[in-house]
Amino acid sequence: MLGQNFREKNTLDALAKLRARNDDPADMWMWIQTLAIDVQNAKSESVLDIALDSKDLYHRAAAIVALAQSGRLDLLPYIADLCADLPKKDGPRRLWIGALSTAILANRHSRGKVHMPEALRGYIGLLDPKLKVSHSAKIVIARHLGKIFSRRTLYITPAPWLRMLAEGAAAQKVTQSSTSAQLRFFGIEAEGDRICYLIDMSDSMCKEIDPGLKKERGVTTPGGKRRNKKKRKRGYVPDESDIPWHKIRTRFDLAREHLKISIQRLPKTKRFCVAWFGTQSGMLDATPGMIRATRRNVKRVLIELDSIEPGPPSHPKSPDGQLKGRTNLHGGLRRAFSLRAKGFAEEYEYVDMKAMAQGADTIFLLSDGAPSWDDFGIKDKDYGEGRVVSDFEYRKPAPRTARLEYHGPYVRLHWLEEDVRRMNVFRKVQVHCIGIGEANIPLLRRIEEDSMGEVYLFGKKAKRAGGN
Repeated sequence: MLGQNFREKNTLDALAKLRARNDDPADMWMWIQTLAIDVQNAKSESVLDIALDSKDLYHRAAAIVALAQSGRLDLLPYIADLCADLPKKDGPRRLWIGALSTAILANRHSRGKVHMPEALRGYIGLLDPKLKVSHSAKIVIARHLGKIFSRRTLYITPAPWLRMLAEGAAAQKVTQSSTSAQLRFFGIEAEGDRICYLIDMSDSMCKEIDPGLKKERGVTTPGGKRRNKKKRKRGYVPDESDIPWHKIRTRFDLAREHLKISIQRLPKTKRFCVAWFGTQSGMLDATPGMIRATRRNVKRVLIELDSIEPGPPSHPKSPDGQLKGRTNLHGGLRRAFSLRAKGFAEEYEYVDMKAMAQGADTIFLLSDGAPSWDDFGIKDKDYGEGRVVSDFEYRKPAPRTARLEYHGPYVRLHWLEEDVRRMNVFRKVQVHCIGIGEANIPLLRRIEEDSMGEVYLFGKKAKRAGGN
């Protein structure tokens, strides 16, 4: 709200006093927004001083992001030196790498500028094995370099990127020292070390999918089972061609079977978690945090997924069946960004050092509808405004009563999108979005674009919505 509504020069002194009184890590989103106002009002030098000389790492990171997002080049000559200031511990390193990644990407169109090659060399240097940067952090760096150099292959050593920098557009394809894309969900291939599958389990996921869509994807016998002539050797890794379409009736069935295939494909070195959102949000019991993809852990997750049985329809709120209620997309994303190796950060997830070091670097978000609730919904008196419905998602009319339930602010899409940017401002998690049925495709597209992810749309309604 400060960033959007207090941009005039006469607000600068008051905003500076506000920052002075509120300078804890949790306040860094406010710092970024208000420092950006300083930059817009020709006070970039003071913001640059914070980025270069402050003794507080959070303050420096916030100033770097504010300068980068302003579109000015003040920071460009200093990026290489800032890369050399890499902290020693993993959590602070992720904070610093996140801020520098914002800066380097913001200047990607300045490759012809005098300081950009030096800045890129400094950033590429973070991949030097001698620095012992975590593999997950290297993937984050490689994603940003891939965006700058228009490369899909993510190299996690400096040499290939330095070669591209030296040779420019004429750089030849390099094959060594790259990551391997064994991670896939709904056909989206991704690179990641720590994966969170965030699954919509609202009641609308009980809706049946179009039988015609099943026929397009699975060849079935007269008895309804899919013909599969592939011989499975020992160590066989399943893929989407192994989806048992004869078991799929609802949207949740579809999500569950694709999820089971994806999890079984994970190498043992990966960590993962399955989170869900309905009216509330949570994690599967089998994944209380980011767990290793061992055979035993994967088996426990598969068993728990198969044990989930939707309840019967309950008109008018759940005419298709019952899972976990409404669509609290914001709450689900808060949960996904707060994950640690064990449990999750209770608050301020976007600056939580354990979440940065141990949390997800890749999120697969699957949803079938627009947000209809968040963690801040309340009961209040009826002010006679708007139209009363039994459920925000199904929108069936309901009678007015003295007290009504009001969804929270993050059902409003512009607030939700902005808060996802806050959650990801230092983390740089890649968010891939899968839309089913009536999913809000413009929202999913904006989330994936902001995080350099991809979108997959299942179903004819979703495909048409994506073209609007």
